[in-house]
Amino acid sequence: MTSPKKSEFHGSCHCGAVRYQCASAPTFQFVCHCRNCQRLNGGLRLGGLSFDASALRVQGPTQIYRYAGGQAAIEAHFCGHCGTPLFAFPQAHPGVVVVRANSLDDPADFQPEKSMYRKNVCAWERPVSPPTWRPPPPPGQ
Repeated sequence: MTSPKKSEFHGSCHCGAVRYQCASAPTFQFVCHCRNCQRLNGGLRLGGLSFDASALRVQGPTQIYRYAGGQAAIEAHFCGHCGTPLFAFPQAHPGVVVVRANSLDDPADFQPEKSMYRKNVCAWERPVSPPTWRPPPPPGQ
């Protein structure tokens, strides 16, 4: 069952020093398995929600880390106190902000549409690949 599209998203860092909101529906939601995203997210994948950058409102200071992305530079923002990655501005897509799904107040708000750089998926990891993959039915059904 598909839930209705939300029009406002909220999130924060682990310590609460930085909070944000995006006052619009995301334009795209994805899981990325590229090596940059794996390393920057401290895991095997990064969940991202793309928004028009003008929809982002931030309360609290962020630190910035700039790095070379696959197509162009990326400006990643994180909490300088606890280190939580929060959002990034990919220079290849001006006017876009990518919010890290791990920082959402409600992780159920993240509904990925595509899985990217799947060649980097570990053999034991089940990648996100809607609409073909569906969770198995509960036991006994």
